Amino acid sequence: MHQIRWYNTDQTIIICEFDEPLTWEAFHHGIDAMHQAIRTKDDAVIAIIVPQGDLPKGNPITQFRSAANRQPKNLARIIAVNPNLDTPTGKFILILTSVLEKITRDKVMLTETLEKAVEAATIELKKVSTPNAP
Repeated sequence: MHQIRWYNTDQTIIICEFDEPLTWEAFHHGIDAMHQAIRTKDDAVIAIIVPQGDLPKGNPITQFRSAANRQPKNLARIIAVNPNLDTPTGKFILILTSVLEKITRDKVMLTETLEKAVEAATIELKKVSTPNAP
């Protein structure tokens, strides 16, 4: 399961939280729903993804690449929250993020908390221009 909500009234920061245990099917369903919400906006949007627990079994690079290929044009940055950056899974996610940055053209970053993700998103929004800007 997943929950998607806009963080701010401008609807430029969207949060997608996944419940535990996460399956790849649930991951793609949540990402697709988030992409659909982002496509309703003209302005640039920052997405914050908050997974619970470990990644499902299977090749995460294939799954993340599939999700990245479906991204809306106005998705400016993806911020993934991972409070366990010092664990083996967290270290693997750091490596995976470096791979994803190449796939998504440096759109992915990691933070340890939702609060830090929101701070980063606010800073990133100041850096990006809207897709319709002259």
